[in-house]
Amino acid sequence: MATNKFYYLDYNSTSPLHKNVQSAFVRGDFLFSNSSSQHALGKKLFQNIIQTKKFLFDFFELDMKNYNLFFHSGVTEAVNMFFSDASHAFYAASDHPCVKASASKSKESYELAISSDGILNLDLLNSLTQMKKPRLNLTVVHNETGIVLNSSTIEQVKKINPLIKIHLDAAQFVGKTNTTLPKGFDMASFSGHKFGAFKGIGFSFIAKDFELTPYILGGGQQSGLRSGTINSDGIQSIFYALNERDFLNEYNEVLDFKREIIEMLKPHKNLIYIPNESSNTICLMHKSKRSDEMLIHFDMNGLCVSAGSACAAGSFVKSETLVAMGFSDFADHNIRISLGRELLEERENILTALDKVFNKL
Repeated sequence: MATNKFYYLDYNSTSPLHKNVQSAFVRGDFLFSNSSSQHALGKKLFQNIIQTKKFLFDFFELDMKNYNLFFHSGVTEAVNMFFSDASHAFYAASDHPCVKASASKSKESYELAISSDGILNLDLLNSLTQMKKPRLNLTVVHNETGIVLNSSTIEQVKKINPLIKIHLDAAQFVGKTNTTLPKGFDMASFSGHKFGAFKGIGFSFIAKDFELTPYILGGGQQSGLRSGTINSDGIQSIFYALNERDFLNEYNEVLDFKREIIEMLKPHKNLIYIPNESSNTICLMHKSKRSDEMLIHFDMNGLCVSAGSACAAGSFVKSETLVAMGFSDFADHNIRISLGRELLEERENILTALDKVFNKL
């Protein structure tokens, strides 16, 4: 019998609005104006946006001397912008579909293989030399497997070819690792809804020596990097979602919860878990049951999880990431559980429900 109580275990898809954002919005702390307007309210909002930029540089421990920052709709837009005029586009076999789709529009695009533990094979970069605008995407924290980028990868790539410009897909970075953002990148992009801000707002840091062609043209806002009226509500939501939060404590608390779930998985030999360094992601595969079969059991017990594979016309497609990692036999037998701190209030109820599901499977 299905339950009427649901627990949201799909934080890598999107996170709920953080309580700080909700409270600020209810209090009326969000300034309403156009930050390009020359009247007092417009100027005040413009100063708020400048302060938010400074806050983000401090938050990510980056120097304003080396990077610019601009706002957009999210990582999908940023990736399209990054690859828009690339001569040679490189991406990992495990990268998000938006990376593969935008890279494929380049003059030449290349997919880099990955190992069973998610390590990127860079041999192809060595074999290609005559490239005017080579560009590579690296995913910092993988949305499906939770595997975290090796901190030395950027340095390895730059040694192979210093001309290669590197974009970091950092959509899943905030709160899910206890490390700083990898250094040496040319562009790093974030989506606000992944850490409790509004949907439709994101931002990118871009190296000052990286000439990026604007993707959206218009009134020349944001120094011409991204035209259009600035999404000031979204920008303010980013500030409230990140400010006054103890992310290290959140990381440790969620990681402890994740470890407890993994311990519950161990006796169940039909379930395969992919080890990873993220605090919140559990990618598991079943030796015989498909994703759609497993989702029924999770749903009936009030657990909102996702299949790591896409669903089209009622049939599940194998996860390209898991196929690339060598798990082809189980690539449509997978479930992703992704946790958030808000779930800790219902910890025991969630563990009880998960135990029922694991036993049933």
